[in-house]
Amino acid sequence: DSGSQRSGGAGSWRDALYQLHRRLSEASVISDPQKARIGPAVFISALRACDRAREWSWALHVLSLMRKRGFKESVVHLGAAAGACGKASEWMRALGILAECPQLGVSPD
Repeated sequence: DSGSQRSGGAGSWRDALYQLHRRLSEASVISDPQKARIGPAVFISALRACDRAREWSWALHVLSLMRKRGFKESVVHLGAAAGACGKASEWMRALGILAECPQLGVSPD
């Protein structure tokens, strides 16, 4: 079933986004960022899940959250977001992400 394949078999992209939003909500009530344990890895988990599920709009949402929170994207973050766009045939969006790489100081392989 293509629907279950797209969702990662058990809604894993939804679970990853839920976990990301939960951690961000918890972090917003904690004044010490170290205790919040929010880092780039939290975002990459959600981005990779979106990539596997071809959920390009959610991948772009995760990138937006990263930027709003002041996290710097790596080639891994941008590659996963571009991959989600490409797998969903959103070629212009994928190319747009890749075009941002030099401005962000990221070098795609």
